Amino acid sequence: MRRIILASHGSLAEGMHSAAKMILGDHHCIHAYGLDRYETSQALLEAVQREVTDAADDEILVLCDIKGGSVHREMLQLLNVKEDIRIITGMNLGLLLELCVSSLDMNDPNGMARILEAGKNDIICFDKALVTSMKERKEVDSLW
Repeated sequence: MRRIILASHGSLAEGMHSAAKMILGDHHCIHAYGLDRYETSQALLEAVQREVTDAADDEILVLCDIKGGSVHREMLQLLNVKEDIRIITGMNLGLLLELCVSSLDMNDPNGMARILEAGKNDIICFDKALVTSMKERKEVDSLW
């Protein structure tokens, strides 16, 4: 089974989990750990370590909010607990949904690259000129 652990500063992880539930329904594979629920990033790590240890047979993907932040640095220590864990930074809702619904083989680097690319493709700066240009090229469907 795939287990997706969201780890963030503040309550971003819980918000992502809530948004994913709104779209997908109750997805039992998502678990959220926000730093505002724990006194320190070390305490957050200890909680996640317990979950990873209890889920020894599961595929574990950890999504962190920001590369190099205190939460991310702590989550990197999970690589010493479970060798085949994957830790992804820059979480966004599109990436989370993609990971939930895909049948990604975590050992397939091409599959992981496609999932990460989908998350990156959700990041676009819209302004009036871009929207006008898209309408002129009849790319209105790609707005949604």
